[in-house]
Amino acid sequence: METFDPKVLRKLFRMSPRTKRHFDETRAALRAERVATPPGPGNLRDLKGQADREAFQKTYDALTSEPSLAEDAKLYDHLFTKAHGNAAVRTGA
Repeated sequence: METFDPKVLRKLFRMSPRTKRHFDETRAALRAERVATPPGPGNLRDLKGQADREAFQKTYDALTSEPSLAEDAKLYDHLFTKAHGNAAVRTGA
């Protein structure tokens, strides 16, 4: 799997409803948690933004670890290569 890139992940959401659904569920849960139990004083918009960023990261982590999303992970790799070129692609074992 390539490195995390939110732009590429957004493109993947447009192409894969399964990944988009996973992201939406994660984001909704994190937002509800953050709003219900804020970690400290802060703007509600900031708390929701933090939850969104964390949802992006958790979705990316799910792509790398869950076998049910393996097809979407390959699509992510293809989109990443297309966006950043072959020079940016990590060769992994």
